[in-house]
Amino acid sequence: MKNLENYGVQEMNAKDMEEVNGGGPVIAAVAVAAAVYFTYRFFKSLFKRIREK
Repeated sequence: MKNLENYGVQEMNAKDMEEVNGGGPVIAAVAVAAAVYFTYRFFKSLFKRIREK
């Protein structure tokens, strides 16, 4: 790895990679929560329309 440092490549540990990648697990958790919420709202309104008919 020392030879690659001359070309601007540096070693990274897991924490460094998470910071560079933007904390992927947090973004994934928010995306899943939003998907569940909007799916719930969609089916709730769909079933409400079905019951009204």
